[in-house]
Amino acid sequence: MKLTLFDKFGDWLLNLRIVELASQRNEAISKIKSISDTLNKHLFKLYVFQNSVNREHWKDEVYILSLNILKCTWGKKPNRFEAGDYYQWLHAYFFYTNGEKDNIRRMLRGTLRKYETEKVLKNWSDQEFLNLCDRFYKSITPYLEIGYFSDNYFDDLITMFDLNER
Repeated sequence: MKLTLFDKFGDWLLNLRIVELASQRNEAISKIKSISDTLNKHLFKLYVFQNSVNREHWKDEVYILSLNILKCTWGKKPNRFEAGDYYQWLHAYFFYTNGEKDNIRRMLRGTLRKYETEKVLKNWSDQEFLNLCDRFYKSITPYLEIGYFSDNYFDDLITMFDLNER
């Protein structure tokens, strides 16, 4: 098959460093957004299933997912996103559509059904959960921006989802 001028131009364009960096950057954003769903579901489980034997596992999962977000960089430096970008993709992107808060109960109904044998926190509210996630993300996103947070900092931060710590 003979390459057309358009094919040759396309190959040349794809080999430009700036296009390569943009592609890597978009790939990192996509990974962060895909992690958002699992991360928020684990935070929800920590919030609503206060007496579960799985709590430490869920905390570990949130920690691992947060470390995976730290690895989402691009370029040789590696380049990182700003705290506000992380906040947007992890919090606002998940909980808000067109600027309006999604119905958290409807959105996480499957998670509630999956763990229906677990004791659910009485009188939990969408707003309280949203506020806890807001505090969590506002606390951790500056550290995502710089590319590091300590185990101790994370352990202290995640306790905000423990009922006795609120």
